[in-house]
This record gives sequence, structure tokens and C-alpha cells, in this order.
Amino acid sequence: MSKNKKNVRLKIAQASCNQTGGDWPRNVGNICRAIDMAADDGADILSLEELTLTGYERGDDFFYSDNDKTLELLRVIAAHAASIDPNLVISIGHPWYFADKNLKGQRNNPLFNRLDLPFNVQSLIAGGKIVSMSAKRYLYNEERGYEKRHFAEWSDDAGRAGAIMISVPGQGRVPFGSPVVRVGDLNIHHIICEEYWVGSKYDGGSDKDYARDNPLAQKARNFDISVALCPNASPPAANKIQQHHELCRLASKHCGVFVHTDGLGSSGSTFAQNGTRLMAQNGKIISEGQRLSMKDVAYTSQIVSVALPSSKSAKPHAVVAHTFKDAHEKPVQDGPAPWEKGPRREMEEELRNEILWLFDYMRKNKIQGIAQALSGGADSAYNAAKVRLMVELGVAELGVAGFMKAMGHLSYKDKVLAARRGEDAVKIIMDNMLTCVYMGTKNSSDKTLRAAKALAKDIGGKFYYRDMQKLLNESMRAYKGDVEGLTYENVQARLRQVMIMLFANAESKIAIANPNLDEGRNSYATWGGDLHGGMISGNAHKDKVRELEHMRLLHKHGLHGIAPVKGFALILKNKPSAELQPLKNGKVAQFDEDQLGRSFEQMRVISRYMLYDRTGVRKNNAVEVFEKCRKHPAFKKDDIETLHDRIRLSYEKWGHAQFKIHGSPVAATYGENVDHQSSLRTPNTSANHAPEQAQMTLYCLDKMARRDRTSLKKLLGGTLAELSSRALVDAGFNAGLAERMRVGGKTKISALYKKLIAAL
Repeated sequence: MSKNKKNVRLKIAQASCNQTGGDWPRNVGNICRAIDMAADDGADILSLEELTLTGYERGDDFFYSDNDKTLELLRVIAAHAASIDPNLVISIGHPWYFADKNLKGQRNNPLFNRLDLPFNVQSLIAGGKIVSMSAKRYLYNEERGYEKRHFAEWSDDAGRAGAIMISVPGQGRVPFGSPVVRVGDLNIHHIICEEYWVGSKYDGGSDKDYARDNPLAQKARNFDISVALCPNASPPAANKIQQHHELCRLASKHCGVFVHTDGLGSSGSTFAQNGTRLMAQNGKIISEGQRLSMKDVAYTSQIVSVALPSSKSAKPHAVVAHTFKDAHEKPVQDGPAPWEKGPRREMEEELRNEILWLFDYMRKNKIQGIAQALSGGADSAYNAAKVRLMVELGVAELGVAGFMKAMGHLSYKDKVLAARRGEDAVKIIMDNMLTCVYMGTKNSSDKTLRAAKALAKDIGGKFYYRDMQKLLNESMRAYKGDVEGLTYENVQARLRQVMIMLFANAESKIAIANPNLDEGRNSYATWGGDLHGGMISGNAHKDKVRELEHMRLLHKHGLHGIAPVKGFALILKNKPSAELQPLKNGKVAQFDEDQLGRSFEQMRVISRYMLYDRTGVRKNNAVEVFEKCRKHPAFKKDDIETLHDRIRLSYEKWGHAQFKIHGSPVAATYGENVDHQSSLRTPNTSANHAPEQAQMTLYCLDKMARRDRTSLKKLLGGTLAELSSRALVDAGFNAGLAERMRVGGKTKISALYKKLIAAL
């Protein structure tokens, strides 16, 4: 915009509300509190997150609402705003049904709305009325998002410059779609969540495509967009904040000021939003709110100067009389928090996100506390420590009274409020909130018992030791036969599941299951045992390498403002083991990496290449996984045979894991989960890439043959290309290859190779 144009100074407020799916009193109350804060702050515009009214993760419960209910609630909010500050303009998200069934023969037109789905809408409210409705143009429909199940997708091909006029009861004719609204002298436009990724390098192109393809940039060619409001419900993932910064800076080059407002906390089940609040101008971030707050409403504001639209700008879809105050008090700025600029930002962010999810799950479901089967190993220790960290973070931010107000359902709240000091209050909370139970057998080591006791002493809560050996003996006698091997291991896990559920029920608590992401991807969790050792899962999103890394950081540094978890010391010294097999000479001889046939780092790498990484537009096939692993330092000591066997084992375990994945407890997600409701959805019946695995075996046999100065044609009667084609259609051929690799219950390509060589 030209520097010679007159500028308008205005204060823009942002509020991230911690909403709950369909909890109308809570959600409306939070919105009204945000309005009160904006009015007290003297703001001109209040930006709220995507689907503010309902909560983003309402799932199929979206179908319980209709326009009448939505409009009734919006009227309450609009009336409250008008009574507090009639001049305040509010951006608020909600579903809205619209369909034009008179469009004969146009069932693919979004206006016909064949499936009668609501649109994901962001409305502007001013002067006590709805003045516009913006419908989301690009729906998020991957990983944790399945918006196309719940919403219709708007197209800018409809109406004049992407908007039509619709009748809203009691509100009159309102522009609907992607309108530009003239508020006072400024043009305001919504770009909802997924829309601001379009055309960027994160959208399958490059940032050079942005000016041509992005909805905001397209709109800006006809309209001078003064204020672009970007409501979000952004699922968390590692380092995603860097992408948000970059996208905000990019978008701000196409408008006077760009305002990105994310939701906060868990509004449904599968993830907690970070509450990111950013403003950008001229390619620079000018305002940043503190993320991952435990407040119900997190608020920031900024004063900006925006140029008036050009006289050549297209006519807006609606005009709202408004006077910008132009004289503003100091804005409310609370971010970024110190931890966001620290050396451990990635760990802090992930831990705080998990903790916020746990905090919301407990308070919104009115759970009295946590029961933890504390084994002395890393997984259960990690999940138990998070309870203490949650309490400490909550008390630090909200105060004792604020934390107990949020957790107002707790039966022991009066004891806590009577405490003289914050430290005393934390101790009382932990004494009542957390129960840890070590359930040993003759296979358990003194090392893990000492480690469990040390952690419990450090973090607080109740600690019990229960000897499970007698119960194990009785279970084996009840079978009246030999119980050994995997059956012997699994019965121990299942007995512990029954015991921890006893404690959870007796104390009105909820148990936490402890299998990590590697165990989920490799079927290394017992059905009805540790897999179901809780109603929720605490670390299902986290592989072992990352978990141990974070535990070491917590042990050494803690979280910012929170003391280190010194109780991890003994646990971090112990080599991970399930301790389900008999001790040898009084020492543990069973270790997880040995049982799994790969190191934790190797499992992590193979899983990444198998499940997430891509070659072009598709995920990697088995040969591509093999070749990418060959180049990775985690496999530098592996020959062809060893690497082949590790990858085949990973596919075998992944296939076996599916029934466990589909039967796993609800969990917080962080972008890589494999449970049935979150990041990676899988079939519970499939071929598990058997033809592709056979092709990898042939590929490796060919390399081995060339290495030994022979050929695949001599070994199997065909070239690699011929046999690879056969593998796609000949199940018997593939089964024969697999059968000849089986030795003692394991897959070994060397066994097959020796047989083929011997047959020459």
C-alpha cells in the first residue's frame, strides 16, 4: 500500500478460548469473558478461533445442532457485546447450514449441498447483529482432520466475488461465502485455517505460487484487504510453530495486517490446541501471545496502523458503520513465554501440550485422580511424572485457588484450599491425585523396585507394593498345563491390568496405559494387559528414543520454572526390560531391544520410512524403505541380510499390531499416533504389503547373488523384473519365499539363500 495514504490506528484483540464440544454454558461463558476483556482493553476488533461456539473436535455431535440453536446462542453473545461495547467488532466461529435445492442438475455445486452438511463459518458481529458469514473454502482432511465428514466446502465460484446474500432470521440479508466487509474505512476478510496454507511450500508447491493460488492473495487482487482474520484449530506437531510464523509473514504481504488466532486446549478427544496468537505486518511478526496456557481464556492485543483501501478497490459485500477509537492504551502482551525462546523449546512445547491435554481430560470428565502401574521402567515413570508436572504448572499459572476452581469437582479441594502455602497445596493434591502401584513377581529386579520407590518419593502421591507371584502361581495352576514363553509373559501383564483397575475403581480414579509409540507400531503390548492398563494412554504419541531424550532433559533441567525430576535418576540407568522372564543368576536377562530384534533408533527410522515418508505422491514401498534405511547411520553395521530381516520383521509386527491399534485407549495425539481415531488410520484386515515385501526379498536376493558372483535367474529362474511382476499376482510364490525364510519362528533371508544355493 502506498505510504502516502491516510492510515487508521486500531487495536486488535485475540482470545484463545478453551472450549468443550457442545458445552454451551462453558463455551458462551468463555466467549463473553473474552468480550469483556476486549472491551476493558479498548479494542476495536476481537478475533476468536475457528468453531469458537461449538469447539472444534465435536465429531459427529455437530449433527445435533441446527441453525436455530446456533442463532439463539449467537444472539446471546451479540447482545452481551452490544451492552458492553456497541463499537466492538467480533469474529466468531460456528457451523451454519445453507442449501439451495432449486439448483436442478447441479448436485456437485456447494450451494446445492447434496449431503446437507453445515459449513464451517466465521461470522462478524457488530452492533449486536451478525453482519457477515465466511464459509471455509479448503477443508482439513488428513491425519487428525476429517472435516469433509462434517462440513461442506465453499467455493469462490459462487456469487459475486465469492459471496451470495442469504436471509438470517432477525439479522436480515447477510453476505455468505467469502465476503469482504467494509468496517468503518477498512476492509476485513476471513481466511480460515487450512486456507492460509494454500499456495505455500507446505501445499505441494513453492511460495512463488502463493500470489496466484492463495485465497487471500486472490481476494487482494480485487480488494484492498486491510485486516485479514485467520481463525484456526491447529492440531499440534513438532516445530509447527515455525511454519505458522512463516505463513503469517507470507500472508501479511497481501493485507494491511494478518491476525492468526488458534484455539486452546482439548475441545473433544484427540488433541490439545496450543492457543497460538500471532499478528504479522509487512512480512514481520508484530505480536505473539503466550501459548499452552491453562486458563479458560488466553488474551493478547496489539495496536496497529493500517492504510485505507485504494479508491480502485472493488465494492465490499457489506458495509458496517464504525468509528475507530484511534487513541489506545498500551496493548496486552504476554508472549512469547520464556520457554519458547529457550534451548529446550521443542521438548517444553510437547510436554506442555501433553500436560494441557491431561489437565483438560481430567477436569472436563470430572476425574478424581490417576492410578499408575509403576514398573520402575521409563514408560510408566514418564506418565506418572506428568501428573506432578501438571499440578505444578497449573498452580504456578493459576494459583492454588485458580487450579482448584478449574478442578472444582475434586473431593479433596477443601483440604487443598486450607493449605497455608503453595508447596503444601501441591503435596496435598499429589497425595490424593496420584496412586502408584509396583506389582512385582519373582521375575522383577530390585533395581526396578528401587527406581519406582525413588520416583514416587520425588513426585509425591501414594505408593504401594503388591507381590503378584502367588496370584501368578494360582493362574498357572488353574490352567492345569505348562504355561511358558509368550503365554507366561502375557498372563503377568494381564494380572497387573486387573490389579491396577482395582485401585482405580476403589479410589474413583482413572488408570493410564503406558505403551509407547514403538510398542504400538511393533505389537509389543499385551492385549488386556499393559495395552489396557488404563482408560487413557499417556505416551502413545511418543517413540522410545524421544521419550528417553525428554526424560533426560526433565531430569537435568525440569520445565521452565519447574524443578528437575530427580526421581528419574535410577530409571534412566536401567536398560529397558519388561521383566517377564525368569532372572538368570539373580539378574535380568530379558531386554526390550533384544526382544524386538532392532534398536529403538532402528525401529524409529524403519517406522518413519514405512508409515510416513513418501516417494513422490505415494508412501514408500518395501524396496524403497530398504534403500533409504541402507543410507541411514542407524544401519551402518548391517549387511544386506540383516537389514532385510529387520525390515521384514517390522512389516510382520505392524500387521500383527492392527487389532491392538484398533482396540487401544484414547490418547493425546502429536502427529504420529497410530491409534484408530487420530493421526494414522489403518485397516484392521489387509495383506500388510505382502506382495511388496516379496519384492523386497527378491531385490535383496538379487544383490546377494551379484555379490557372490551368481544371478537371481540361476537361483529362481527369472530376472528381477520378471520375478517382481510375478510377486504382485502369485500368492503361492510369495508364500513359498516366506516359508523358506522361517527359522525358529524368525524370518531370515540367509536361510532362503542357502537353500537356493544348495539347489544349484
